[in-house]
Amino acid sequence: MTECIRFPERSTADSPRKNGKQHWPFLPKLGRRAFFAAKVFGALSPWRRNGSRDTVNQRPVDGNFLSVAVMRMFGGRCYWRTEVRALPWSGGVSMRLFVGVMLWMLVLSGTGSAREEPGGSEALLQEGMTFPGAEGAETGFLPPPPAFGSLAFEHDRAMYEYGLSVRGTKRGAEAARDVDLNRLPEYFSEAFGAEITMENTPELFSLMQRVLHEFDSMSVRRAKKKYKRIRPFVLYNTQTCFPDAEEHLRKNGSYPSGHSARAWGMALLLSEINPGRREFLLRRGFEYGQSRVICGYHWQSDVDAGRLAGSAGFADLHANEKFLRHLQTVREEFARLRAAGRVKVR
Repeated sequence: MTECIRFPERSTADSPRKNGKQHWPFLPKLGRRAFFAAKVFGALSPWRRNGSRDTVNQRPVDGNFLSVAVMRMFGGRCYWRTEVRALPWSGGVSMRLFVGVMLWMLVLSGTGSAREEPGGSEALLQEGMTFPGAEGAETGFLPPPPAFGSLAFEHDRAMYEYGLSVRGTKRGAEAARDVDLNRLPEYFSEAFGAEITMENTPELFSLMQRVLHEFDSMSVRRAKKKYKRIRPFVLYNTQTCFPDAEEHLRKNGSYPSGHSARAWGMALLLSEINPGRREFLLRRGFEYGQSRVICGYHWQSDVDAGRLAGSAGFADLHANEKFLRHLQTVREEFARLRAAGRVKVR
């Protein structure tokens, strides 16, 4: 039976006693294991120091100075009533054997709940989530992808699992539709407020075709070549939204996402042309990147880096005189569409 007693303050004092029994703080699961191991070691150790004092609070310590240290590391504001008594022997083979068995059991209990990786992926994980033979290259401003086991990678994994969970929904169907990059003008038409086609907006359609690959800048290609990161569907051996493209993508690095770079750069470009629809356009560009995660082609960090690359590519275009002249032509075309009421501006 357990009972919680509140700490009056955040103190490192030794535990209170009741009816001659010692009470220890409630600890998280890992903290309890470390605390119990330290308590057992203190009980068995020939270096017990009964009657010593806590040098911080100047209070008596019962000899288990290791357990007190662990209590300070993991302790909270709540006490967990239990008792750990010193064992009758204090050294020799029995002590060493008992400590070894206990620590072995603690290690097994700590790893037994670890999440299993998908079958066949262990070798890939040991390689740092990259293909063998990844080449060194300058990647400019893009940081490296998250290392396996990091918090950032756990976020990548969580977003991949979320993507799997929505594939059978309306959002999953939209993600599958977003696979074809050549239909990008069509994908942005509703958000832009007018149909973007060669017949309706010839100058804008032409500009989009010309700059599409500029957003997938040299930094993207260099990063893909350098890191050659394993794609989610390869690591987990699952199917994507469009299986016909999987064979090619298996040999292509996942980081960063070139599709996301192009879609985000296009959203920025269209927002400059029709600023009244900026919110819709940026949302559409963002959702296009998320579609890559839902379909299992990319990790979330791939998409985030792709958006960064797309922003850089968009900025670079504004230093190009040919682009600026064509952009002015598109603005004149947009003004005519607006005057004729053929485009939404809100």
